[in-house]
Amino acid sequence: MRDIVSYKYNLINHDQNIKNMEKMVQTISKCKSVLPEGNSCANKCSEEVRKYRDICIALSKIDTGNYEDRHKKEINQQLGMNYYLEERIMKEDTNEFDRIEYKANSNILIKDLISLDIGNKLKLLAEVDIKSRKENDINIVLDKMKDRWNQEGKFSTSDKLEIKTDEIFDEFDNSLAELSDIQSNKYGIFFSKSTEEWNKNLIYFQDLIISLIQCFRSYKYMENIFGAKDIREKLKTETELFKKVQADYKEIVNNLRLTMKGNAYEYMFNVPNKRDHLIVKEMIYNLDRIKKEVEK
Repeated sequence: MRDIVSYKYNLINHDQNIKNMEKMVQTISKCKSVLPEGNSCANKCSEEVRKYRDICIALSKIDTGNYEDRHKKEINQQLGMNYYLEERIMKEDTNEFDRIEYKANSNILIKDLISLDIGNKLKLLAEVDIKSRKENDINIVLDKMKDRWNQEGKFSTSDKLEIKTDEIFDEFDNSLAELSDIQSNKYGIFFSKSTEEWNKNLIYFQDLIISLIQCFRSYKYMENIFGAKDIREKLKTETELFKKVQADYKEIVNNLRLTMKGNAYEYMFNVPNKRDHLIVKEMIYNLDRIKKEVEK
Protein backbone atom coordinates (compact mmCIF):
# COMPACT_ATOMS: atom_id res chain seq x y z
CA MET A 1 0.00 0.00 0.00
CA ARG A 2 2.85 2.37 0.81
CA ASP A 3 4.26 1.84 -2.69
CA ILE A 4 0.91 2.29 -4.41
CA VAL A 5 0.06 5.63 -2.82
CA SER A 6 3.42 6.90 -4.05
CA TYR A 7 2.36 6.34 -7.68
CA LYS A 8 2.11 9.49 -9.76
CA TYR A 9 -1.41 10.39 -10.78
CA ASN A 10 -1.87 10.45 -14.58
CA LEU A 11 -3.74 13.65 -15.44
CA ILE A 12 -4.20 12.63 -19.07
CA ASN A 13 -4.90 8.89 -18.91
CA HIS A 14 -7.64 8.34 -16.35
CA ASP A 15 -7.95 4.69 -17.43
CA GLN A 16 -4.49 4.12 -16.01
CA ASN A 17 -5.62 5.56 -12.72
CA ILE A 18 -8.50 3.08 -12.63
CA LYS A 19 -6.04 0.26 -13.24
CA ASN A 20 -3.99 1.51 -10.30
CA MET A 21 -7.12 1.40 -8.17
CA GLU A 22 -7.75 -2.20 -9.23
CA LYS A 23 -4.20 -3.06 -8.31
CA MET A 24 -4.82 -1.59 -4.89
CA VAL A 25 -7.94 -3.74 -4.52
CA GLN A 26 -5.92 -6.85 -5.37
CA THR A 27 -3.29 -5.89 -2.82
CA ILE A 28 -5.90 -5.46 -0.09
CA SER A 29 -7.46 -8.80 -0.95
CA LYS A 30 -4.08 -10.46 -0.47
CA CYS A 31 -3.68 -8.69 2.84
CA LYS A 32 -7.08 -9.84 4.04
CA SER A 33 -6.33 -13.43 3.06
CA VAL A 34 -3.41 -13.64 5.47
CA LEU A 35 -4.64 -11.31 8.22
CA PRO A 36 -7.27 -11.99 10.89
CA GLU A 37 -10.81 -10.86 10.11
CA GLY A 38 -11.43 -7.25 11.11
CA ASN A 39 -7.75 -6.39 10.99
CA SER A 40 -7.44 -2.61 11.30
CA CYS A 41 -4.71 -2.42 8.63
CA ALA A 42 -6.90 -4.12 6.01
CA ASN A 43 -9.87 -1.93 6.94
CA LYS A 44 -7.76 1.19 6.65
CA CYS A 45 -6.57 0.10 3.23
CA SER A 46 -10.16 -0.44 2.13
CA GLU A 47 -11.00 3.09 3.23
CA GLU A 48 -8.06 4.48 1.27
CA VAL A 49 -9.14 2.58 -1.84
CA ARG A 50 -12.66 4.00 -1.51
CA LYS A 51 -11.26 7.52 -1.31
CA TYR A 52 -9.06 6.90 -4.32
CA ARG A 53 -11.99 5.51 -6.29
CA ASP A 54 -14.05 8.63 -5.56
CA ILE A 55 -11.12 10.81 -6.59
CA CYS A 56 -10.67 8.91 -9.86
CA ILE A 57 -14.34 9.30 -10.71
CA ALA A 58 -14.36 13.01 -9.84
CA LEU A 59 -11.14 13.94 -11.62
CA SER A 60 -11.97 11.88 -14.71
CA LYS A 61 -14.68 14.48 -15.34
CA ILE A 62 -12.08 17.21 -15.68
CA ASP A 63 -11.59 17.69 -19.43
CA THR A 64 -7.98 18.86 -19.52
CA GLY A 65 -7.99 19.29 -23.30
CA ASN A 66 -10.73 21.95 -23.46
CA TYR A 67 -9.92 24.16 -20.50
CA GLU A 68 -8.55 27.65 -20.91
CA ASP A 69 -5.88 28.79 -18.47
CA ARG A 70 -8.49 30.69 -16.45
CA HIS A 71 -10.40 27.43 -15.87
CA LYS A 72 -7.24 25.59 -14.86
CA LYS A 73 -6.43 28.34 -12.38
CA GLU A 74 -9.92 28.06 -10.93
CA ILE A 75 -9.56 24.26 -10.58
CA ASN A 76 -6.35 24.81 -8.63
CA GLN A 77 -8.22 27.18 -6.33
CA GLN A 78 -11.16 24.79 -5.86
CA LEU A 79 -8.91 21.79 -5.14
CA GLY A 80 -6.53 23.76 -2.97
CA MET A 81 -3.51 22.27 -4.75
CA ASN A 82 -1.44 22.77 -7.90
CA TYR A 83 -3.33 20.35 -10.13
CA TYR A 84 -1.91 22.53 -12.92
CA LEU A 85 1.45 24.28 -12.71
CA GLU A 86 2.11 27.85 -13.81
CA GLU A 87 4.71 28.11 -16.55
CA ARG A 88 6.26 31.43 -17.55
CA ILE A 89 6.41 31.72 -21.35
CA MET A 90 9.11 33.99 -22.74
CA LYS A 91 9.16 35.79 -26.07
CA GLU A 92 11.37 33.95 -28.54
CA ASP A 93 13.25 36.92 -29.97
CA THR A 94 13.79 39.09 -26.88
CA ASN A 95 13.61 36.44 -24.14
CA GLU A 96 11.30 38.79 -22.24
CA PHE A 97 8.31 37.60 -20.25
CA ASP A 98 5.28 37.08 -22.50
CA ARG A 99 2.56 35.23 -20.57
CA ILE A 100 1.73 32.50 -18.06
CA GLU A 101 0.35 29.14 -19.15
CA TYR A 102 -1.01 26.34 -16.97
CA LYS A 103 0.40 22.87 -17.66
CA ALA A 104 -0.65 19.52 -16.19
CA ASN A 105 1.31 18.75 -13.01
CA SER A 106 3.11 15.47 -13.69
CA ASN A 107 4.37 15.16 -10.11
CA ILE A 108 1.07 14.68 -8.31
CA LEU A 109 1.08 11.57 -6.13
CA ILE A 110 -1.90 9.41 -5.27
CA LYS A 111 -1.35 10.13 -1.59
CA ASP A 112 -1.69 13.86 -2.33
CA LEU A 113 -5.08 13.25 -3.93
CA ILE A 114 -6.27 10.93 -1.16
CA SER A 115 -5.74 13.77 1.32
CA LEU A 116 -8.29 15.93 -0.56
CA ASP A 117 -11.81 16.28 0.78
CA ILE A 118 -13.02 15.44 -2.72
CA GLY A 119 -16.63 14.83 -1.76
CA ASN A 120 -17.14 18.50 -0.98
CA LYS A 121 -15.41 19.56 -4.18
CA LEU A 122 -17.36 17.52 -6.74
CA LYS A 123 -20.02 20.18 -7.22
CA LEU A 124 -17.42 22.93 -7.55
CA LEU A 125 -15.46 20.94 -10.16
CA ALA A 126 -18.67 20.24 -12.07
CA GLU A 127 -19.48 23.96 -12.13
CA VAL A 128 -16.05 24.79 -13.57
CA ASP A 129 -16.50 22.09 -16.19
CA ILE A 130 -19.96 23.36 -17.19
CA LYS A 131 -18.71 26.94 -17.34
CA SER A 132 -15.83 25.88 -19.59
CA ARG A 133 -18.18 24.14 -22.02
CA LYS A 134 -20.70 26.98 -22.06
CA GLU A 135 -17.96 29.56 -22.64
CA ASN A 136 -16.59 27.43 -25.45
CA ASP A 137 -20.05 27.42 -27.05
CA ILE A 138 -20.17 31.22 -26.84
CA ASN A 139 -16.70 31.46 -28.35
CA ILE A 140 -17.87 29.35 -31.29
CA VAL A 141 -20.84 31.71 -31.84
CA LEU A 142 -18.51 34.74 -31.92
CA ASP A 143 -16.09 33.00 -34.29
CA LYS A 144 -18.92 32.08 -36.67
CA MET A 145 -20.21 35.65 -36.53
CA LYS A 146 -16.77 36.93 -37.50
CA ASP A 147 -16.59 34.43 -40.39
CA ARG A 148 -19.97 35.55 -41.70
CA TRP A 149 -18.88 39.18 -41.80
CA ASN A 150 -15.71 38.20 -43.67
CA GLN A 151 -17.46 35.89 -46.14
CA GLU A 152 -16.40 36.84 -49.64
CA GLY A 153 -19.20 38.10 -51.89
CA LYS A 154 -21.82 37.97 -49.13
CA PHE A 155 -22.73 41.65 -49.30
CA SER A 156 -21.53 42.78 -52.73
CA THR A 157 -21.85 41.38 -56.26
CA SER A 158 -19.31 43.34 -58.31
CA ASP A 159 -16.45 45.82 -58.29
CA LYS A 160 -19.02 48.60 -58.17
CA LEU A 161 -20.61 49.61 -54.89
CA GLU A 162 -23.62 47.34 -55.19
CA ILE A 163 -24.53 46.49 -51.64
CA LYS A 164 -26.95 43.62 -51.09
CA THR A 165 -29.04 45.62 -48.65
CA ASP A 166 -31.33 42.73 -47.68
CA GLU A 167 -28.36 40.48 -46.86
CA ILE A 168 -26.41 43.06 -44.91
CA PHE A 169 -29.38 44.24 -42.83
CA ASP A 170 -30.38 40.63 -42.14
CA GLU A 171 -26.86 40.04 -40.87
CA PHE A 172 -27.03 43.16 -38.71
CA ASP A 173 -30.25 41.83 -37.14
CA ASN A 174 -28.85 38.29 -36.67
CA SER A 175 -25.56 39.46 -35.15
CA LEU A 176 -27.18 41.96 -32.77
CA ALA A 177 -29.65 39.28 -31.63
CA GLU A 178 -26.83 36.80 -30.95
CA LEU A 179 -24.92 39.44 -28.99
CA SER A 180 -28.01 40.18 -26.93
CA ASP A 181 -28.36 36.47 -26.11
CA ILE A 182 -24.72 36.27 -25.01
CA GLN A 183 -25.00 39.40 -22.86
CA SER A 184 -28.07 38.00 -21.09
CA ASN A 185 -26.38 34.61 -20.55
CA LYS A 186 -24.74 34.15 -17.14
CA TYR A 187 -21.83 32.42 -18.86
CA GLY A 188 -21.31 35.43 -21.11
CA ILE A 189 -19.68 37.53 -18.38
CA PHE A 190 -16.16 36.67 -19.54
CA PHE A 191 -17.03 37.98 -23.02
CA SER A 192 -18.54 41.27 -21.81
CA LYS A 193 -15.77 43.46 -23.23
CA SER A 194 -15.81 41.62 -26.57
CA THR A 195 -19.60 41.71 -26.96
CA GLU A 196 -19.76 45.39 -26.02
CA GLU A 197 -17.14 46.18 -28.67
CA TRP A 198 -18.97 44.02 -31.22
CA ASN A 199 -22.26 45.73 -30.41
CA LYS A 200 -20.82 49.23 -30.63
CA ASN A 201 -19.06 48.61 -33.96
CA LEU A 202 -22.05 46.85 -35.53
CA ILE A 203 -24.38 49.73 -34.68
CA TYR A 204 -21.79 52.23 -35.93
CA PHE A 205 -21.34 50.29 -39.18
CA GLN A 206 -25.10 49.91 -39.60
CA ASP A 207 -25.52 53.67 -39.27
CA LEU A 208 -22.74 54.16 -41.83
CA ILE A 209 -24.52 51.95 -44.38
CA ILE A 210 -27.87 53.70 -43.79
CA SER A 211 -26.19 57.09 -44.14
CA LEU A 212 -24.35 56.00 -47.26
CA ILE A 213 -27.58 54.82 -48.91
CA GLN A 214 -29.13 58.20 -48.09
CA CYS A 215 -26.04 59.97 -49.41
CA PHE A 216 -25.99 57.87 -52.58
CA ARG A 217 -29.44 59.08 -53.67
CA SER A 218 -28.59 62.77 -53.16
CA TYR A 219 -25.19 62.35 -54.75
CA LYS A 220 -26.58 60.81 -57.95
CA TYR A 221 -29.20 63.54 -58.17
CA MET A 222 -26.55 66.28 -57.83
CA GLU A 223 -24.17 64.49 -60.18
CA ASN A 224 -26.71 64.83 -62.98
CA ILE A 225 -27.30 68.50 -62.21
CA PHE A 226 -23.61 69.47 -62.11
CA GLY A 227 -23.05 67.58 -65.33
CA ALA A 228 -24.42 70.69 -67.06
CA LYS A 229 -21.82 73.36 -67.89
CA ASP A 230 -24.20 76.28 -67.35
CA ILE A 231 -24.96 75.09 -63.80
CA ARG A 232 -21.25 74.82 -62.99
CA GLU A 233 -20.65 78.37 -64.25
CA LYS A 234 -23.65 79.75 -62.40
CA LEU A 235 -22.93 78.02 -59.08
CA LYS A 236 -19.15 78.15 -58.86
CA THR A 237 -18.97 77.92 -55.05
CA GLU A 238 -21.33 74.96 -55.00
CA THR A 239 -19.43 73.36 -57.87
CA GLU A 240 -16.20 73.43 -55.87
CA LEU A 241 -18.03 72.02 -52.87
CA PHE A 242 -19.50 69.24 -55.01
CA LYS A 243 -16.01 68.40 -56.31
CA LYS A 244 -14.99 67.78 -52.71
CA VAL A 245 -18.08 65.59 -52.24
CA GLN A 246 -17.12 63.66 -55.40
CA ALA A 247 -13.59 63.04 -54.10
CA ASP A 248 -14.90 61.88 -50.71
CA TYR A 249 -17.50 59.70 -52.38
CA LYS A 250 -14.90 57.93 -54.52
CA GLU A 251 -12.76 57.28 -51.44
CA ILE A 252 -15.70 55.80 -49.52
CA VAL A 253 -16.70 53.69 -52.52
CA ASN A 254 -13.17 52.32 -52.82
CA ASN A 255 -13.00 51.47 -49.12
CA LEU A 256 -16.37 49.75 -49.09
CA ARG A 257 -15.72 47.95 -52.37
CA LEU A 258 -12.83 46.15 -50.68
CA THR A 259 -14.84 45.72 -47.47
CA MET A 260 -17.87 44.15 -49.06
CA LYS A 261 -15.70 41.71 -51.00
CA GLY A 262 -14.85 39.92 -47.76
CA ASN A 263 -13.21 42.14 -45.17
CA ALA A 264 -16.11 43.65 -43.25
CA TYR A 265 -14.98 42.49 -39.81
CA GLU A 266 -11.57 44.15 -40.06
CA TYR A 267 -13.21 47.27 -41.46
CA MET A 268 -15.70 47.48 -38.60
CA PHE A 269 -13.06 47.10 -35.90
CA ASN A 270 -10.50 49.51 -37.34
CA VAL A 271 -10.09 53.23 -37.97
CA PRO A 272 -11.56 53.42 -41.54
CA ASN A 273 -15.05 52.67 -40.25
CA LYS A 274 -14.96 55.65 -37.87
CA ARG A 275 -13.24 57.97 -40.36
CA ASP A 276 -15.54 57.05 -43.26
CA HIS A 277 -18.56 57.45 -41.01
CA LEU A 278 -17.59 61.07 -40.32
CA ILE A 279 -16.87 61.70 -44.01
CA VAL A 280 -20.31 60.39 -45.05
CA LYS A 281 -21.99 62.60 -42.45
CA GLU A 282 -20.09 65.60 -43.83
CA MET A 283 -21.06 64.62 -47.40
CA ILE A 284 -24.76 64.54 -46.45
CA TYR A 285 -24.43 67.95 -44.83
CA ASN A 286 -22.67 69.44 -47.90
CA LEU A 287 -25.14 67.85 -50.33
CA ASP A 288 -28.01 69.44 -48.38
CA ARG A 289 -26.30 72.82 -48.61
CA ILE A 290 -25.77 72.41 -52.35
CA LYS A 291 -29.36 71.28 -52.89
CA LYS A 292 -30.74 74.36 -51.15
CA GLU A 293 -28.71 76.66 -53.44
CA VAL A 294 -29.68 74.72 -56.54
CA GLU A 295 -33.38 74.90 -55.71
CA LYS A 296 -33.40 78.66 -55.06
